[in-house]
Amino acid sequence: MNCHKFRSSTITKSLLLNCHKFRGSTITKSLLLNCHKFRSSTITKSLLLNCHKFRSSTITKSLLLNYTMSDLFCTIDTNRKKALLFNVPPVRYTPINPYETNPSLTQYQLDMRRKVEILQYNKNTVGSMTKRQTFTQAIKGATQRRNYSKSQIANFQSGNNEVTSCPPTISTAAGVPGPAFYLSLDTSVPLYNYNVTYTYATENKQDTVTKWLYSTTTDIYSNSPSIFTLNIKPPIDQSLYFYTFTTSVGMQVEGSIASTRSQIGTFSTQLAANNVHVIAYYGGSPITFLSQPVVTFDSQFLTEVSGNLVSKNPNSFVGNIFLGNMTISNLVLPTSPGYTYDICINYIPSNTYDFIDNYSSRFITNVNTSFTNTDKKQESGLNFFTPVPSSSVTPFSLSGQ
Repeated sequence: MNCHKFRSSTITKSLLLNCHKFRGSTITKSLLLNCHKFRSSTITKSLLLNCHKFRSSTITKSLLLNYTMSDLFCTIDTNRKKALLFNVPPVRYTPINPYETNPSLTQYQLDMRRKVEILQYNKNTVGSMTKRQTFTQAIKGATQRRNYSKSQIANFQSGNNEVTSCPPTISTAAGVPGPAFYLSLDTSVPLYNYNVTYTYATENKQDTVTKWLYSTTTDIYSNSPSIFTLNIKPPIDQSLYFYTFTTSVGMQVEGSIASTRSQIGTFSTQLAANNVHVIAYYGGSPITFLSQPVVTFDSQFLTEVSGNLVSKNPNSFVGNIFLGNMTISNLVLPTSPGYTYDICINYIPSNTYDFIDNYSSRFITNVNTSFTNTDKKQESGLNFFTPVPSSSVTPFSLSGQ
């Protein structure tokens, strides 16, 4: 990775790829870029983050180079694979079946419609008249002559002067081989099975409008859910975008009591906005935000949910309750075409409970079917003290500027 060949295997500051200038050449933990803080300043293989297991603990330039290059390539490859999921295939050409729109049509009618349409155009210029011959025909008035049938003349005399653009013509007069039959144009019959110009995947016009695409999943039961995946497209017009997204959040509590209790079990779970952390992954690796995203709850969001069990006897319990809507703003992301991000949230709830042996809580993000505006809680073996909010369940939305 842009590395030069080194003459010696001794590790110095010059062996650290793309590193900053250090005042000393002694290798310490401070020379490893983007590394965590270590309790010891001694450099061993354990100090290399996410590196493979080495047979020896001696650090050489080859161990450092292999770690740096493999980590970079894995990140790029992971990003590429995620970006491929957003490829939009071209629209498949699917002609309309004329028999579905008009079951009374016959193949003969469709063939006749196509044949007459073709005979109206003369693409073959071989044998056509010259300019001199055309002028001679016009002088003689040949172009003004037209033969009408008796029925057409009768229509003219009666005032019904509608004339088809292509009156019935014998096929032999049109140069059509085979047994003679009449050619007639019926515009009520659809033109079908004619030559069209197909557009293939390699000929697609580039999208010049869509700046990004995203995909989401709904009703995610997890305290560390992946909310959505964002893919930056070529029409993007800024190097940085400030994104804002809104999602509906619920909570599930569950647990059990193993033996008969003298009192009814109670529980409480709290969630503060500062205990909701946003994480963005690029190529499977977390990125460092230029500024921290801002988490905002709506005015009726439930930051605390409490309740009790309905029995003192050994049993299990579970309950779901809608909390409200949450908005994440100031999500600043570099937006080069092809970049793909996984946006995740880490909830850190605070649980307290009495006379309960096992208790846990987890959140439901991107609520879709778990709750409705008329059904915002489900209780089994427990009762929620906290009333549900009156705010509506809001579908996921994303905007950027």
